[in-house]
Formats: sequence, C-alpha cells, structure tokens
Amino acid sequence: AFCRNVRYNYLFTQAAPGMATIATGAVPAVHGIIADEWYDKVKKIAVKAAADEKVKALGGSYDMGFYSPHRVVSSTVSDELRFASPTSRVISIALDPEPAVLAGGHSANAAYWFDPNNGGWMSSTWYMDSLPRWVANFNNKKIADVYLSEMWNPLLPLDQYSESLPDRNDYEKGIQGQITFPYDLNKLTQKKKERRNYDLLRFVPSGNTYTKDFAINVILNDSLGMRPVTDILYITFAASGNAGVLYGNKSVEMEDLFLRLDKDIAHFLNFIDETLGRENVLVFLTADRGIAYIPGYLEQSRVPSGVFNANQAMALLSSYLNILYGKADWISYYKNQQLYLNQQLIEDSKLSLEQFQTTAANFLVQFTGVANAVTASTL
Repeated sequence: AFCRNVRYNYLFTQAAPGMATIATGAVPAVHGIIADEWYDKVKKIAVKAAADEKVKALGGSYDMGFYSPHRVVSSTVSDELRFASPTSRVISIALDPEPAVLAGGHSANAAYWFDPNNGGWMSSTWYMDSLPRWVANFNNKKIADVYLSEMWNPLLPLDQYSESLPDRNDYEKGIQGQITFPYDLNKLTQKKKERRNYDLLRFVPSGNTYTKDFAINVILNDSLGMRPVTDILYITFAASGNAGVLYGNKSVEMEDLFLRLDKDIAHFLNFIDETLGRENVLVFLTADRGIAYIPGYLEQSRVPSGVFNANQAMALLSSYLNILYGKADWISYYKNQQLYLNQQLIEDSKLSLEQFQTTAANFLVQFTGVANAVTASTL
C-alpha cells in the first residue's frame, strides 16, 4: 500500500507519544504512551514514559539505566517481525534513552543510548545481561572527546543562512548563555577536576554525527542486513530536537544543524549502498514531533501569541476550589496542560466527580490563551 497523506490524530506532539506511534502504528489511546510524563494515580507520583525501576544499567552510569519499553501496551512493528521471524534482529539507537527504548519495542535485541556522564553508549538489563564486547571497545575509543574538542563554526557564511533570523537575536537561550557563533565546545564542556561535560553533545550537530558513527558500527558488528532475513535498525538523531529547545526553529544554529545532518544522512546512505546494496534496504525518514515558532517572535510579527502561566492558573484554581468546597489538596498534579484532580478526596467528600471536573474546567477556560478545557467524563 502506498499512502500519499497519512496522519495520526492525537493531542500531544511530544517525543515519547510520537515515537511510540511510529513504532506501533497506533494512537496513544491504544499503545498507552500518552505523554512524555504523566501522573500515576495509584502510586501518586509522576512517571516518565520509558522509566523502569526494575531494570539496571549496562555499560553506563547507574542513574541512566532505568529504562525499558514496559509501558507500551501494544505490540510494535519490530515485535511483529520478531514473532514472524525469530532470527531477525532489531536494534534501536538514540542519544536519549526514551526514543531508543520506545522505537525498539519489547522484543528488540538491543537498544543503546548515550551516557552523558562518560560519553559512551549504554543499555539496560531489559535487553541483555552484559554489553557486547564491541560496544565496550567502541566506548574505549573516547570518540565523544574528539567531537567535544572541536569548534562549532557555521558551515556557510552567515549571510547565506536564508531560513534564519540574524545570528544574534532575542529568542535564543543558547549554551551557557552564548547565542552566537563560533562555539568552542572544548571550553564549554570543561568541568572542574578535569572532567568533561559530555551532556553538551546532545545539543550540537556532532551529537548526530556520533549517532551516525555508532549506527555504522552496529550494522558491521551485528551483521544487520547481511543474512537472508529481515532486520530493523532504528536511528534517532535526537540532537535536532534537543537543540531546538535552546535555539528555536528560526535560528542560524538550527539551520546549520540540519545542513550538517543532511551530510550525515548522505554519508550513512552511501555506506548502506556500498555495504548492503540499496536494492536490499528499505529506508524511511520521519520525525516524532515538530516544534512551534517562539511566541516572542510571533508577537514581534504581530501574530497573536503568548505563554500560558500554568503556575498562576493552578494557584488561582486551587484558591477557587478552596472557597467552593473547603480548604484541601483538591489538585494532585499538573503537567503539560493536563490537570489531575484528587479523585479519592473528592469521593470521600461525597462530591460528584463529574460536577467537580466541570467546575474546574469552566474556571480554567476563562484564562487568556485557553481555547477549551475538556473533562475526563466528557471524553
């Protein structure tokens, strides 16, 4: 089947639900990854989409090992492949653990992600008992140090970046306050006691290059596509999305990053052609989400825009509910436009949950910037 215009209709264009939708072909209501983070009403804590306290780190730092696809409640494309062809191999890699884990699915042979504490690639015990020797050898080469010892200069003269605002503009956070070229990555990543801040690699073009380098090594060392069965390799170039948070999509830095990513993808596809033959490989290119224009830029362009002040809204709603129903912790949690009410307290107070939700929604919809507020009962 060839579909010219395929759309998945769901609310949050965030990384985790986007990646799970790509991996499963289902919407969040089916695959269960409803946001990057949500509130667990039973445990009364916020949980991340790919977090899993039951697994441990392999080949990396302790705190970066608690990740698995256990919250994905439907099968993925790669799961179905492994059911049909048990000898097929599925491997997923990304700088960030969430896309690596969610794309790979439950039965992936391996998912690898970047350890910002030591600059290497790691996994968790969900996939294997120990890190393959070739991955350990790759990490020992300290390639991350090589990339972080370089300068990030613009690929082109600044006046040739036709899709961007000026290099210096008011809408960028930048790296440690720096918002203009050139970026001395070696200087920016030096910590005290001669330790390097490897985390910066997640936000610069060389992070994508490092991902591409590792992907080539995955193919060669695990013989992907070199046997008479179908294998799957998921590669997430996460530096693109991470840098977008720092610079926005109208910056020279982002335009430069995508020009460089284009070269990385070209190099990778040439490697595929020469190693496996393009007639033996199916490549698909997509994104887990997009990024909106910066509100300040839209306002300067006289386009109606703004930033919703969630803390202020929750404080006012809490005061309003206290006046109506008595002073209590009626709100359990708020994140990403999702309000979680204290359902147990509402029921213990002999109040109608549906009416309580409607009251909260009617109050919130009065805020500037809120187009609508929908209750769970209505859904």
